Amino acid sequence: MSTKEQIIGAFQQIADATEDVNIRIGYGAPGEYLINVLNEREPTGQVWDESVLPTPWVMLIEALVESFNVRKDVSGNYIQQIDDSLIGVTSITPPTLAITLMTAAAFGAGRYVTIKDEQGNAAPGSDIQISVSGGGTIDGAGSYLINAAYGCVTLYSNGTQWNIVSTLP
Repeated sequence: MSTKEQIIGAFQQIADATEDVNIRIGYGAPGEYLINVLNEREPTGQVWDESVLPTPWVMLIEALVESFNVRKDVSGNYIQQIDDSLIGVTSITPPTLAITLMTAAAFGAGRYVTIKDEQGNAAPGSDIQISVSGGGTIDGAGSYLINAAYGCVTLYSNGTQWNIVSTLP
């Protein structure tokens, strides 16, 4: 079940507990949650984003998004998605498989992502190159290379830049 489906389910439970409310949520761009609330006061519904939602709803959405670990199976160049927490590389076509992370600000402060060579294919000349969209940095550098079999890196966003937490080997 996707993060979007899990969030929809949580909000539908709230709606089911309240007789006159029907809630639908759409998970849009990073930081954008569109919620359509239909009730007797607003019979045509209204689409809200997080800037006008009641704080408890925003907190619930953010907690739900952050609590689900999503693994992506990657065998070609890949652009990180907002719900990725593990990017598992299953094959590399030399010379380089490129993974582009979203900006640290877009991903959100305090969140982590791990990128792992799951099949042992990384080696010099058959690298996993990790960079950040928009010219962002990883520990101050423009990119990071995984070039050892079964290598991995765990990164966290501080909201401004990506930081390396750990690497293997």
